[in-house]
Amino acid sequence: MKAVVSAIIVVSVLSLTGGAWLLTRQRPEQSPLLILLEPRTTGQDFIFREGQPLILIGFHPEEGVHRVELRDRQGRSLWTHQLREGEELGNARLSADGKYLVYDYYIFKPPRGWLFPHEEVRYRGGIRCVREDGTIVWESRSQGISEGSPSCSPEGCVEQVAGNQVLIARHGWEIIERITVRNLQTGRQVFTRTSRVEKAALAPDGSFLVVSGRTRRERNHYWTQVVHLGSGEPVQVDGAGFYYIFPPEQCLSRSYVLLEVMSEADLLGSLGLNVPSGARQVAEEGEHQMAIITRDGKLGWMGSWQFDPGEEPRPTLRDDGKDVSWYEQQDWTVNNVHLGQHGERVVLLWEKGKRRRLLLFDAPERGQGRLVLQRVVALPSPRIGELGLLSPDGKMVAIYRVSSDGSSGLLHVHFWNQDGRLIGEASVPRYPKDEDGRLWMPEKAWFTPDHQYLAISLTYWRPHPPRPGGYAIVRVPGGSATGRK
Repeated sequence: MKAVVSAIIVVSVLSLTGGAWLLTRQRPEQSPLLILLEPRTTGQDFIFREGQPLILIGFHPEEGVHRVELRDRQGRSLWTHQLREGEELGNARLSADGKYLVYDYYIFKPPRGWLFPHEEVRYRGGIRCVREDGTIVWESRSQGISEGSPSCSPEGCVEQVAGNQVLIARHGWEIIERITVRNLQTGRQVFTRTSRVEKAALAPDGSFLVVSGRTRRERNHYWTQVVHLGSGEPVQVDGAGFYYIFPPEQCLSRSYVLLEVMSEADLLGSLGLNVPSGARQVAEEGEHQMAIITRDGKLGWMGSWQFDPGEEPRPTLRDDGKDVSWYEQQDWTVNNVHLGQHGERVVLLWEKGKRRRLLLFDAPERGQGRLVLQRVVALPSPRIGELGLLSPDGKMVAIYRVSSDGSSGLLHVHFWNQDGRLIGEASVPRYPKDEDGRLWMPEKAWFTPDHQYLAISLTYWRPHPPRPGGYAIVRVPGGSATGRK
């Protein structure tokens, strides 16, 4: 049976001429599916409801009323929500079931003498949660001060909706000045933090919040807190920062958090573990070791661990025709790492230089939360300009890249399963170039919660300011978890 792969691309009217999709691996068929976006339009969110992927699109006209539309994969508008006169749209997010829309807005009226872009000005705005019929579920209004024209409400930007929680973050210069978590249905404040942090994300089910920062005394002294929103109790580890990537499902699951380790001694000491002689401290960016902790602050795995014979499996695999004791010989610094979890199976996608591997762990019943490495699976070596993405359940890896195809580009996507087998591929022709004729790699990609679709978004970085170019939505091949066709 053929593996069916479909795709849709959403692009800006400023730079798009058309779109078509490769529907099958064996026999290419083109479909005229195309969604055109107006200027000053942003793709805000991507969810899956009633068997179909949905796109949330924000419209930011220079004149007129801002609005948000929910569209299906054919570009048909399912419903539209208009902001009030004078309100400017910041960020917008959908609940996983598509029933609630949460967005932040602001009203900016500079004084007559306001001329300088970094002058402090007062403005007002708020956070609003609405249903599909436009009914306002709750609203939080506030006033604030901004340097120059604001881009979100004074309370902050709506960053994430996970489970029954909404994460709102007010950003400063390379920091987060304030974090607020509100209940999705009531708007009640569940958690507030006013001390500065650098990274923050909710667990996929909204049960806990991860925040990370560093002390000003030591440039590389990082810490990470796991805050259980039910009780508000934080669990803190030192010597490691939260390895945040978008979407957050790639760096934390319902049970585990992915960390970058700067000081092994500080991390192990804060966990109450013995610190071995020669514990490493890293100061160089990009040379960090990796670690996985449980939501309760127990160390599950760390890349620099040296195991005694028989304590952990030492996998070997055939690499370039030779048997290699791969795990012991690796330099565990990273270029790209993703975390996935399915049941008690934890999966790590690890890329470094010319190597791309899947590490498959099991989580046995152990008091310290130790993860046991069971298998190492080799995947194709990374190519220049190529990115890999692990599905949140860890069962599949999507590898995508862009190549030139005459006056436009070609987006390639390949899907691999846990056994290291290619199970499907798709090609998206007429991938748009920017006004200078350059091809840009996709800005980000993510899977729908049921892993049936993959969304890939494009942003143009020239000319300034950056603007969205569109979305490609690719159907994931059937039988992706097991490799069955």
